[in-house]
Amino acid sequence: FQAEMVELKKIRLESYKIFVGSTEKVTDQRSKIHTLFFTLLASLMTLSFLIAKAKNFDQSSVIAIILLAFVALFLIQSWKKLVHSYGVLNKGKFEVLYKLENQLGINYFEQEWKILVDKLNYQSNTETEKQIINIFRLFLTLVVILSLVYLMYLKYKN
Repeated sequence: FQAEMVELKKIRLESYKIFVGSTEKVTDQRSKIHTLFFTLLASLMTLSFLIAKAKNFDQSSVIAIILLAFVALFLIQSWKKLVHSYGVLNKGKFEVLYKLENQLGINYFEQEWKILVDKLNYQSNTETEKQIINIFRLFLTLVVILSLVYLMYLKYKN
């Protein structure tokens, strides 16, 4: 019976190691997604302003800015969904880790999280990421609004 308990503890420890490694992989993948979306959004906005500058911010170039900003807003929505998905995935992984820790008689991750949240007022990565995404969304919304105002100005100027 004791040999079975030792074997069960070894299996749980290996499962624990695998889950810790999988949370690190999710964090790495999450970082790559942020880099991808940031690069795409920055490239779209740079492209739109280069087009507008090349055409002296005429009507067609301002329309291009607006269209590319809408594409960027669509990308931002996709980015936000991925961030939410990764947040849920991580939460599920850590719940499994907490259960494995309890079975192993340890609770390092759970203690760390309690210290971070209760004593250090830590905000989860998911919440911080969503705030950054909202800043991008606000910026692009302002670009669209200002571009529409400028487009009306161009129309009434002529």
